[in-house]
Amino acid sequence: MRLSIIIPAYNAGKYLERCVSSCEEQSVPQDEFEIIVVNDGSKDNTLEVTESLAAKYSNVRFFSKENGGSSSARNMGLDHAKGDYITFIDSDDYLLPGKLATVLSVSEKNKLDLCIFNIKVMSYDGTSVNTDNPLKKGKIYNCEEASIQGYQVGSVWGKLYLRKRLESNHIRFRTDIIFGEDSYFSFQVLSKCERIMNADVCAYVYAINPNSVTRDMHRQKEKEIRRCEDSLQLIKLVSDQSEDTNISSRFRKYLKTFATSLRL
Repeated sequence: MRLSIIIPAYNAGKYLERCVSSCEEQSVPQDEFEIIVVNDGSKDNTLEVTESLAAKYSNVRFFSKENGGSSSARNMGLDHAKGDYITFIDSDDYLLPGKLATVLSVSEKNKLDLCIFNIKVMSYDGTSVNTDNPLKKGKIYNCEEASIQGYQVGSVWGKLYLRKRLESNHIRFRTDIIFGEDSYFSFQVLSKCERIMNADVCAYVYAINPNSVTRDMHRQKEKEIRRCEDSLQLIKLVSDQSEDTNISSRFRKYLKTFATSLRL
């Protein structure tokens, strides 16, 4: 199995079919990749949509769990994944046709631990902008070189991860952090990577959904408090990791600089 695509899904009935269908349009033989949908305790028709998609596509597998957030859903997907490479997609986003096949081929050919590709940010009014990253196309970096070049960790979208690297280092998402969980996962991955490359391919569409933005001021205040609490915990986690003597002095300095920036 070459690739596992993991999709955490919570109340995703409206967008899930678009997401999964885009994964099936990647010019990769169906028996060479799998799509894992994790229904995270949805209250809408997400389960019914997923069952229909699994009946339609032989490479779709799905699991259901009590609601625990995207981190626990992604972890469940990782626990069941069989692909040599892993990528994550949010259920309301989608892939551009055929592009992920290119990224996968680049990863396999160069024996990469981490392959980064570009994202198109699509607004609900139809306007879009493509993201890029500072790593030079075609050059292989280690973690220290990538951080010096200006690569910044962030979301887990737009990346292919070597599953063996995740498993050998027991890397999973923190389920006790809601804000910043992607950054901490990305830090763990980056610190263990020896072969990193920018594929310079735009494959992922991040679709801004106006319905996902809460207008409830009380909930917004609660979220801001939780964001502050999680940021403090993330600072401690990153600071602790920067003391790891098994990583280079330059990469430790990078981690400390990032932890300091979180305080600002």
